[in-house]
Amino acid sequence: MKKLIFTAAFVLIEFAFLTAQTLDEIIDYHFDAVNQDKFNQTKTIIIESDFNSPDGNGKILIFHKRPNKLRIEQTINQQTLITLFDGVNCFVISSVDTNNLIGKDLEEIKSAADLDGYFFCYREKARDLKYIGEFSEGGKKFYQINCTEISGDTTNIFIDSKSYLIAKTIQHKNGTIKETGMENYKKIEDISFPHKLTTAENGKTKTQIVKKIKLNEELPEELFTLKK
Repeated sequence: MKKLIFTAAFVLIEFAFLTAQTLDEIIDYHFDAVNQDKFNQTKTIIIESDFNSPDGNGKILIFHKRPNKLRIEQTINQQTLITLFDGVNCFVISSVDTNNLIGKDLEEIKSAADLDGYFFCYREKARDLKYIGEFSEGGKKFYQINCTEISGDTTNIFIDSKSYLIAKTIQHKNGTIKETGMENYKKIEDISFPHKLTTAENGKTKTQIVKKIKLNEELPEELFTLKK
């Protein structure tokens, strides 16, 4: 009897060891789910979305261009706010004035302009990633990974245990907490993109529905720079 109990315990321990996943293994499965190899070859991305928020409904048009260029046009209540980032400098243009972002605000835009996200070449980018463990919510299981940037800002990343796609992030930046849910993934040219994003910050919730994604369109450099 003792031998049977010992054997059963040994099998359970061995099974747990074999099924436990490391940080890099989870990231590798995530890369497969996203099709990271093909994504890395993508030079530009254009994303058109509708959104609704407590401040009103509107549209967002986002232009990404490697390396690290970003343009965001957000229209709400017939007013358009344009954010330009050329890889170094960032300007926010409204109907009233133009502001040059610096400090933490600039760092946040730099992070948003990085198409490679949290995981790709994270060691070279001096990101500290730690696998926290499994997390269950709403009958689903997720793998939680925490990312700490050089600035000290942290993001909790939750990866769906079945699809290995990012289901949610919780960002801790500038003393605020921003939670973003990602769902309704669809493949665009064999690359997985979320088509519904729900963001909660400062007691306000914003829902963004992606209408169209275009890859590798020609985007001129002037699109990301401030006109003189």
